[in-house]
Amino acid sequence: FTASQGTPQDVERLLGGGLWRSPRQDGRTSIDTLRLIQQVRTLRAEGADIRLAAIDPVVAAPQRSAAMAERLRAELRQAKGRQVVALVGALHAVRSKGNRFNPHYESAVYLLADQRPLSLTVGTAGGTAWVCRGATPDTCGAIAWDINRVDPAPAGAFSLAPPSPQFDGVFYVGATTASPPAVQ
Repeated sequence: FTASQGTPQDVERLLGGGLWRSPRQDGRTSIDTLRLIQQVRTLRAEGADIRLAAIDPVVAAPQRSAAMAERLRAELRQAKGRQVVALVGALHAVRSKGNRFNPHYESAVYLLADQRPLSLTVGTAGGTAWVCRGATPDTCGAIAWDINRVDPAPAGAFSLAPPSPQFDGVFYVGATTASPPAVQ
């Protein structure tokens, strides 16, 4: 898609299958994710040297972070010293082993510790988010979101003061608004 003209037909091809058509829409296929991909396409068309890669495989939960880490490792090799920015959920970005659900859990960032990644969590002013609270489509929807609230708001968008041992810093986005699925 990022090499296309971005026509409505190109967008339809992008949205035509896979995760975009999954019955359970958890935010990875939101309208705003589509807008982000469209913006990357526009930047490339204007000459920006930017690459977009899907790193979240469709695999069972126990192997998901390990597969993400391997895809990120491959992207780092291909980048040859260039910056790589990976957008992943906070669970996949924690530095330490284990979490409140599973003491043996190994996140993608934990598995990439040898690459010394910088792991930022999102800080918000509250708002709403599109969240799935279970495995079925009926558990997904817009909810009030106060998780990761930073109060008072920081002076800038980035802070490298670790908010916890799990992250190196915070990327502050302000108030959030839930973004529904791109494909209804």
